[in-house]
Amino acid sequence: MSKKMLIAKIVVLCLIPSMYTITYLAANSDPYGNLDQVPVGIVNADVGVTINEENVNIGQQVADGLIASEAFAFTMTTEQDFSYDDYFMKIVIPSDFSQSIINFDQNGYQQAQIVMRVDESKNYIFASIASEAMYEMESDINQEIVTSYLNVG
Repeated sequence: MSKKMLIAKIVVLCLIPSMYTITYLAANSDPYGNLDQVPVGIVNADVGVTINEENVNIGQQVADGLIASEAFAFTMTTEQDFSYDDYFMKIVIPSDFSQSIINFDQNGYQQAQIVMRVDESKNYIFASIASEAMYEMESDINQEIVTSYLNVG
């Protein structure tokens, strides 16, 4: 093997990881810039509660607040229609969500929970970003819950 051929092989071997690195970094240069275009499914199973002959569904109010925030491309869906082929993340509001909030003192002070599931197999970086973004949105969700609770009381 000639010296020129050996040098050419070494150069090619050095360029392959460099090309991968440049492509990867370019694709992830602004991961927060387009979150509003990332499809997220909201499954609201909350059945609500009846207070003074009025149906109150705090889960729906929270879902509406998330959609209005435009932090992601939130879409209401059902458990049956949800697929990770269509969405990167699923937010589930359980059926007893309103009940847990309205009657928290009668339920042994159990905390109402919203479940977030991310399909990490699609994109690990997105999973990390989504978790961070949802953590930041927690205060908005909590404010929506407090407002809904005060309006009921």
